[in-house]
Amino acid sequence: AVRRGWDILKRSAERLSMVVFDMLAYAKEREAVKAPCDLRPMIEEIVDSFRLLFARKDATFEIDIERLPRTVMADARALHRAVLNLINNAGDVIPDKGGALLMRMYVNEADGLVIELHDNGPGVKESDVERIFDPFFSTKGSGGTGIGLAVTSKIVKEHGGTIGVSRSPLGGALFTIRIPQDESGNG
Repeated sequence: AVRRGWDILKRSAERLSMVVFDMLAYAKEREAVKAPCDLRPMIEEIVDSFRLLFARKDATFEIDIERLPRTVMADARALHRAVLNLINNAGDVIPDKGGALLMRMYVNEADGLVIELHDNGPGVKESDVERIFDPFFSTKGSGGTGIGLAVTSKIVKEHGGTIGVSRSPLGGALFTIRIPQDESGNG
């Protein structure tokens, strides 16, 4: 009982921390501090953060970074926040039994750094697609703040990138982030 209580307390503290960080990130005007970085440590930290949640939900969390180069141009801390928000949202909506999340990261010439997050949750209603990144818009009712996706969108735009949502081949949502990676170091 103590161990289970500790897990609940830990997860609650993490959620509260995320809300505070999101509010601060959204309120503060800033520019992305882009530098050459390896995203693999960020990916490992995210996987560790969500390992318990996905185990408890009997869900799979697959990572495909086979085509991700060792170094990309990004603000690693800010990008960590953006990806964390997307995975947290997916963790909330995927089914308790048989839930699935796939994160794919790669770089190509046309799009730069591409981060795809596929889930098998309910997806995003067509009527919500236009508003999903608006501040304080939430499809979770009282269970959400409506700030996480707004912060994610802001971070991506600070990188000169784009974010969109569509239907995933897994049946749920597919969030796609594209961040330019140009030769001048502005990527």
